[in-house]
Amino acid sequence: MNRNGKRNAIAAAGALVIVLTVWSLTDRSPPVEFTAGEIDPPEIVAGQQATVKRSVKWLRLCPYTIQPWFTDSQRVVWKLATVDLPAPPKLETVNSRRPLSIPQGLPTGRAEYHVTVLLRCGIFDAWWPIKVDAPVLTFTVK
Repeated sequence: MNRNGKRNAIAAAGALVIVLTVWSLTDRSPPVEFTAGEIDPPEIVAGQQATVKRSVKWLRLCPYTIQPWFTDSQRVVWKLATVDLPAPPKLETVNSRRPLSIPQGLPTGRAEYHVTVLLRCGIFDAWWPIKVDAPVLTFTVK
């Protein structure tokens, strides 16, 4: 390869790196859609266990972190343990059922279950994950 050929190859490789970097940084479309959800049973005593039922449509396969919390009837936030999960095995709609412990001491009345999902689909998402807030699920503490 002559001198101009090497220079052109280096320029093309550099342009490819720039294009891939810009694409990775700007591709922020949510890779997941929440299509349904509920807490079962809808009325529960603090200290007991419920089930979170969600229908989730995966649009891209990405590892993710779940950051859940409750907001109680007095608008106090109760943070729950963060969970890291691998990418789902295939693109599909998943009907998930997860156990949910209702904390002892959660006051009676209407409560909310919130989840923020942080997804890592690209090279830079380890530092700047794609954030998706799942629809808030409500239930009553008896």
